[in-house]
Amino acid sequence: MGAICLRHLARLTLSMFFQVSTPAVMSYYRLALPSQVEQVARLRRWVAALANIEGYGKRCALELELVMHEAFVNAVVHGNLGPSRHPVVTLFNAGWNGTARFLDIRMRDFGAGFDPAPHLAVAGSEAARSRAGGRGLLLMSHYADSLSVEQLPDGCVVLMRYIPD
Repeated sequence: MGAICLRHLARLTLSMFFQVSTPAVMSYYRLALPSQVEQVARLRRWVAALANIEGYGKRCALELELVMHEAFVNAVVHGNLGPSRHPVVTLFNAGWNGTARFLDIRMRDFGAGFDPAPHLAVAGSEAARSRAGGRGLLLMSHYADSLSVEQLPDGCVVLMRYIPD
């Protein structure tokens, strides 16, 4: 298990010694970036800072940076169809409930949405492995404990859940 944030450790210690019922500890983070692929460097710095604040291990932090990079580029290119007046909005809900840690990520664009299942099947095929690109969803599904897509009347949200180390 990776390093535990001190505020989480303090709450766990209190609940272990005093047997108090404490609600899940949650941290909420939000980042809205312009719909421009060049903004991915800013996103990666933000993800690295968040991983450090939450006390995630180095491997987890690097995986999150990679996955968020892929999700952001997909949101810009396929969701917002390139540079747009609409932002790409990312919400992180980092939680600690007893002994279980989790990280829920919601990345929102203003595209029509899609069903990830057929894209994942194609991305995992032998032919797709020889292509230069098109592995973003495959990487996201590999590292995430769950991956789904929610279609909204005015956009799309990619939802990912991680169990960080």
